[in-house]
Amino acid sequence: MALAAMSLTAFAQTADELKAERQAIKSELNSKDGKNLDKAWAKLAASSVPSTCGINSIDGLVSTNASILTTLVAVDNLLSEYKVSITESKDGEVEIDKFTAKTEDYVAQLPLLVAAGAEAAKAAQQLKDVQNDMKSLNPMTAAGSIKAGNWAVNATDVNVQMIERDTKMLNNLINSCKAAKNL
Repeated sequence: MALAAMSLTAFAQTADELKAERQAIKSELNSKDGKNLDKAWAKLAASSVPSTCGINSIDGLVSTNASILTTLVAVDNLLSEYKVSITESKDGEVEIDKFTAKTEDYVAQLPLLVAAGAEAAKAAQQLKDVQNDMKSLNPMTAAGSIKAGNWAVNATDVNVQMIERDTKMLNNLINSCKAAKNL
């Protein structure tokens, strides 16, 4: 719900506000936390989704995070150019012609991120059950379940952070296109 509100309220920004926001996003991406998130994201995106282990709470959280991961990989592929390519001309105008995707492609990603945000909220609710179930497992006999549970808990944290970051970048990109009269 907050993601939808965030994406709608951002449309009233001026070109100067968008430029300041881009600078803040660049700073976040280059910060220590941003670099750590990039590393965690790369590791998660490259990892295999654990197979079912037979414990409903763990299997449910793994399934939810696998779905979120699929959405975020698609969005991240589209936004990867934005992370490095959005520039401004000498006149302060946003240069968007370097992108292969169309503005409509960026706009189409917003509902996907909103849906991923809803799934992330579901995942956050599932965390407590997973953590309780994992405490009761015997490490000697349930190594696969523990590994799946740990993957799911880590994936929830990384996915939530990526949804927030991607939503912020996508909003700025769409609003920059609008400000440049490309929408």
